[in-house]
Amino acid sequence: LSRTRLPRCSLAEERLESGKAAVLAGLGGSLLSAPAALLASNAFSAQWEFSVDALAVQLALFGVVYRYCVRSDSNPQLKQGAVGAFAVTRTLSSVKVGEQCTAIPLSCGPPLGY
Repeated sequence: LSRTRLPRCSLAEERLESGKAAVLAGLGGSLLSAPAALLASNAFSAQWEFSVDALAVQLALFGVVYRYCVRSDSNPQLKQGAVGAFAVTRTLSSVKVGEQCTAIPLSCGPPLGY
């Protein structure tokens, strides 16, 4: 089977499309997971808020990574970026928020400062 080559986009167009994929995946997935997240026993705690925020970041990364993984070119940097993005999402899913953190808005104080 031969694949037809699609015309290449400019760098600005690629970035715009990646941004669209990130926003669509992050917002769409967050909105779809909201009902289940609100039913959690720890709803509105600092850990819950961090988990919801981390999910949005993970979904945005997934949207961008999926966009690049389904491409037909063989760019090694894209493959390395995909591995890096999945490592970030795995790390975010295992972070535990400390007792000093407060929720809405998430604030953990020094040294993080947010």
